[in-house]
Amino acid sequence: MMKIQLLLAFGLCSSLLSAQSILDVGIFNVPTDSSVLEIRIRPSETVVQGAYTAGVFTVRHLASYGANMTAPSVLNNPLYRYSLVNQGTDGAYKYYSFSFVSPSTVNWTSGQEYPIARVKVTSDCQQPNAVFEIINNAWTLANNGNVYQELNGLESQDSIYQPTVTTVLGGTMVDTIPPTLTCTTNKQVSCDTNQCSYTHSGIAWNAIGSDNCSGVTFTYFLSGATLDTLGTLDQALFQTGITDIMVVGADGAGLTDTCMFQVTVADTQSPTLTAPANITVSPNTATCSAGGVQLGNATASDNCPGVQVTSNAPAVFPSGQTVVIWTATDAAGLTTTATQTVLVQSGLSASGLQLSTVSACASDSVSVAFAIQGGTAP
Repeated sequence: MMKIQLLLAFGLCSSLLSAQSILDVGIFNVPTDSSVLEIRIRPSETVVQGAYTAGVFTVRHLASYGANMTAPSVLNNPLYRYSLVNQGTDGAYKYYSFSFVSPSTVNWTSGQEYPIARVKVTSDCQQPNAVFEIINNAWTLANNGNVYQELNGLESQDSIYQPTVTTVLGGTMVDTIPPTLTCTTNKQVSCDTNQCSYTHSGIAWNAIGSDNCSGVTFTYFLSGATLDTLGTLDQALFQTGITDIMVVGADGAGLTDTCMFQVTVADTQSPTLTAPANITVSPNTATCSAGGVQLGNATASDNCPGVQVTSNAPAVFPSGQTVVIWTATDAAGLTTTATQTVLVQSGLSASGLQLSTVSACASDSVSVAFAIQGGTAP
């Protein structure tokens, strides 16, 4: 709401010298839908040859309008030459205090309106239906918060008969200042558990924007590993790899600013692997080794597609035990190993051996025969 302080000094007709007249104050838009605000006095008593010696009023408006006010002499020359003496911001509102100290002699009729000052409004914003206000004691005392009138050194509270006025800032007052955007820093994250992607939760990655006028709209354009167009990054799903994000912020006038950052999603989850069961085979070569062994199939899984399974199994297994190492490698290069044991065992056995001691000379040949069973040819 706007606050007005008004210091007014005036003289009354001789029959009213013992009492002070009340000066009501109002704010108007003249002409309608223009950028000029007019402050008027409406006396409740007739004033003859009154000494109007000083005046102060304060106007406020929402800071989001992006508006500024002045009291140009070209507007106030025929009035009382009000000038801007103070301004500031108090929360959501901006305040402007105007005053004059040029004594004037006035003749006012009770109940009629008399303009005392005109204020020029400028704005960078296309803001329709802007409201300006004058209000008693709406600001700090240091910034002319008191509203009063003065007559020959006597002061009293004045009343406001029209505290607000609505005008249109759009049209002649065009926003020419684009918003300012700030993006977050580049981000590096890991895939969600058992997922080949990352879902962001919260608004910490959203851009921050400021504008001379209210209302900045953000659009997020994702390219690279992820293709999407979003209004927020809360619950945005990012694929593995590097996603480029361009943020466009637009204000109410269609003016824009951009900023960019990257999100890198890495697969840090290793694949799982199960090797085939251990096996025992018989030799099938003259050297008691085994070739063409059917090892079975290893099973592997990963959060991302593209896992490959290999082993270091030889083409021919020697007699005895061999440990085969199976390896699963995913698309990110992460690996997991598992082992399988292959035993090559002849299965041959001799039975019914009944040998006796035989003496033989060095030049003699001796044959010893016994039966062997089991095994695989040869």
